[in-house]
Amino acid sequence: MSFLTHSTLLLAVAVAPLFVAHAEDIQVKMKGGGEASKEFVLLNGRLKVRLPQGCRIEGRQRGLMEPEASGASEARMVLDRDGKRMVFFARELFSYAQDGYPEAELKAMKSLNDRGEVYRLGKAGEDVTYALRKEKPDFDGSSGYLYAVANVRQKDGSLQRVQLLFDEEFATNHAACMKMAEEVVMSLTPGGGVLPLDARVQSLPSYEEGKRYAVDVPKGYVYHMQEGDGFYIAVFEKMRRAGSDDWGGLSVFLGDHPGMSYPEYGLKKDDAVETKKAALAGSEAEWMLFEMEEGWMAEAVVPAARRGREEIFLHVTIMAPSRKEAEGLMNVARSLRIVPSK
Repeated sequence: MSFLTHSTLLLAVAVAPLFVAHAEDIQVKMKGGGEASKEFVLLNGRLKVRLPQGCRIEGRQRGLMEPEASGASEARMVLDRDGKRMVFFARELFSYAQDGYPEAELKAMKSLNDRGEVYRLGKAGEDVTYALRKEKPDFDGSSGYLYAVANVRQKDGSLQRVQLLFDEEFATNHAACMKMAEEVVMSLTPGGGVLPLDARVQSLPSYEEGKRYAVDVPKGYVYHMQEGDGFYIAVFEKMRRAGSDDWGGLSVFLGDHPGMSYPEYGLKKDDAVETKKAALAGSEAEWMLFEMEEGWMAEAVVPAARRGREEIFLHVTIMAPSRKEAEGLMNVARSLRIVPSK
């Protein structure tokens, strides 16, 4: 299961079916005489936005074995009105704004116009860069049409990505969609707060009563959790400068149906550059190290516990730009240990 996005400047609409948790909402009015709206505080309090009355939290549909994303990492809001639909989607990019902000961000957004569509690029306040659709879309049966993309810069320099889409029935009134998209973008505000990036010991569930996992997280890595039906994926991603090659991360899967990641990249077990035995959470694991076109990957899986008749497995996947960094993250993974629950 691939869990890292190396380029944070991709502007395509996200379609992975992940569910979103809760948001705090406060009723307010749109500025400038617009329609009544609510202010939503999203992404663990780090993003504020005003959306039309009637918007609600609705998770993206997901498959049986796909996890639900944490509300701290992404949020999806839906407005259904007279058979028409608007979708607002926001997510943490887990990266810092590029050097040369905001010009570098706006330059990256020009790729939208390279697709043959026309977007107006601009900046709202000190911390929001955006692209707003100008021309009515060519309807081609798509489920949604992108009307706005925005990057929001937080006080700590980290970025969030916002997308606003309308379905064809909504977008037939192009002028109304443009107006609503602009009002939403202009209402975006950094919510404050910083991502925890200090070196620390992170606690993870173990599915065993009285026990939990602990792992030593190095400085500069952000943590978020994805939960599914009877399993979870804990993700540790390296905070990096947007557009840089300084990426990397580690995921920990705990559940009864682990799936190895290397086949997703067209690799076989025999393609491993190195296979070696090493401890993982108190068990001996077979670590496999692979060289790929865009970096290195390592993974290992060990039995972890039993849940009734089910055997629970611990599966660790590592991705990094170099072998040295991949091996460094293998050392982080080997710090996984069982400790008593507090």
